[in-house]
Amino acid sequence: MATWLPQKFDRYADYQTAFLALIDSAEHSLVLHEDDFSVTGLESRAAHDALMAFMLRNPAASVRLLARRAEWISAHCPRLLQLRETRGHQFSMRLMSDNSAPLPWPFGIADMQRIVRRIHFDWARGETSDDARESARALQAFEIAWETAILDSSWQRLGL
Repeated sequence: MATWLPQKFDRYADYQTAFLALIDSAEHSLVLHEDDFSVTGLESRAAHDALMAFMLRNPAASVRLLARRAEWISAHCPRLLQLRETRGHQFSMRLMSDNSAPLPWPFGIADMQRIVRRIHFDWARGETSDDARESARALQAFEIAWETAILDSSWQRLGL
């Protein structure tokens, strides 16, 4: 498990580093929300290995990923899709529907207490925090959007 240090960032490389550190810091749960996850580094081997290690460390661990668009994950994240397939009891992915409550900014939350967030979908600027109240507000908005989110067929293997 990585050490968690609150910080500010304004480059996508720093956001990816913070996102990976969030995954490494998780013990029980991860909720992840982004436009399409293209700026997070989730397509990398390091992210795959960190997610797998997290789920293996704790058999009751859960990862929930909520995207606004599905295409990038379908095209660029085969490891992530394989992980969802093999660890489906721990890893859920959904796509926001037209009925989903809008979430104002992208974020990831570990264990309902540590958060990485960008201030806008179009900008790299953001911060990491261990403020439980901020995490709780973001998690509440996530839960509302999750309830109306849908599964995307492009994330499913045909198994032919």
